[in-house]
Amino acid sequence: MDNSTVETSILNYINVMDNNQVAALIIFIISI
Repeated sequence: MDNSTVETSILNYINVMDNNQVAALIIFIISI
């Protein structure tokens, strides 16, 4: 996938998740 597709996917996930899930996702991404 190109970067724009990845960014769109992340934004779509954030739109359907609550704030706790968003924070967990961000922490997960940072920890990689």
